[in-house]
Amino acid sequence: MGETLVFGMGATGASCARYFARTGRSAAFFDTRPRPPAKEEIRRAMPRARCFADGSLREIPGSVNRLLLSPGAPLKHPLVQRAREQGMPVISDLDLFAGENHARLAGITGSNGKSTVATLLLCMLRESGLDASAGANLGTPALDLLTDNSEIRVLELSSFQLERAAPMRLEAAVILNATPDHLDSHSTFESYAASKARIWLRCAHCVLPANDSAVQALAPSRKACPRLEYGAGRPSGNRLGIVGSGWQAEIRHAGTRLMRVADSSMRRGFQLSNLLAALAMGRVLGLSPAAMRRAAAAFEGLPHRMQLVGQWLGVQWINDSKATNAAAAAAAVSSVSDPLILIAGGAGKGLGYGVLREALQGRDAAVIAIGEEATRIAAALEPGCSVSHCLTLDDAVAAARDLARPGATVLLAPACASFDMFNNYQERGLSFERAVRAIH
Repeated sequence: MGETLVFGMGATGASCARYFARTGRSAAFFDTRPRPPAKEEIRRAMPRARCFADGSLREIPGSVNRLLLSPGAPLKHPLVQRAREQGMPVISDLDLFAGENHARLAGITGSNGKSTVATLLLCMLRESGLDASAGANLGTPALDLLTDNSEIRVLELSSFQLERAAPMRLEAAVILNATPDHLDSHSTFESYAASKARIWLRCAHCVLPANDSAVQALAPSRKACPRLEYGAGRPSGNRLGIVGSGWQAEIRHAGTRLMRVADSSMRRGFQLSNLLAALAMGRVLGLSPAAMRRAAAAFEGLPHRMQLVGQWLGVQWINDSKATNAAAAAAAVSSVSDPLILIAGGAGKGLGYGVLREALQGRDAAVIAIGEEATRIAAALEPGCSVSHCLTLDDAVAAARDLARPGATVLLAPACASFDMFNNYQERGLSFERAVRAIH
């Protein structure tokens, strides 16, 4: 048996090393970075494996008979092109996972909200008494999931993972939304959206938002795949919807009452849409309304996603560091009331800020811009919105304190990646929380 060359020595590469060690197969590892983050993990799992860092590998070793791409591995890299020219299989960790998985599978993708919906659905499955796990783009890499005995697995899938893997057999799959993101890698929105749509190629039930035209355009025909839609409209046999208004509003599917909107903390804007998506997936997977209702009522959300840091002197501080594109930031802005002070900025992703400008139009709002994109953000939002600049996030928090008046919300929703100032969005969010607590 030949050797697998794994392109990428991050979390996925480490999971591959553990998998190959368990199954007694040989592998080599390659990365373009001089200090790959998981190199030591790989060494511990496979002490004898060859590791090539800093892009030092120019040709595919003769012992290699297939190339495995991590989600971040560039498809246009010369080694990938050489493998294809040689007729060598180019696979992903998800292909290995699908070949050995015996559990039921639910798939979740979208530009925003994936982790929240995947985690809430996992809670619903466990509340229903099922042995369930979640992973792939969320937490546990897919190959590490094979070490548990789950009856059902929830896979959060990124556009990069879907693009690099063969279509998987999923019992249910949802695309939560499709807005421009990662265009620095996908080049066009059409290419990005097409990668998301691959989640439905072999699924048994298609779940999708009723009022999202971009997602609706990606959906397979009703004859090809049964679908369940969800949205704010009235429920029906193939639509999960909402009846009533205010505190008495109820989420129902056909004639079945699922829960009151007021019984969940996810009751507004995109958070409500995420709740509906998880309930719709649960319905397709056969979960009881009572179990889903209990899980949804107890769910408090994930860190760095519209997370309330605290309220001091009548000012509310919210950490939405995970809002790494303009659409996510716009959704966050739309879910809070005025007066608003928005802290935005970071590393650019090749995207515009028009949707954020629209969300701020007519609002009693001020923006504090930071990071590499500060100038572009100011140009996109002014003159319709007041924009000031700060060099650091700490400075922005101090400036927001001085601007805020009782009743205001200070929202960190960067609309950008974090890599100009932080290692990841988690570090950025924690830095924001520390800065907020330091001034109170």
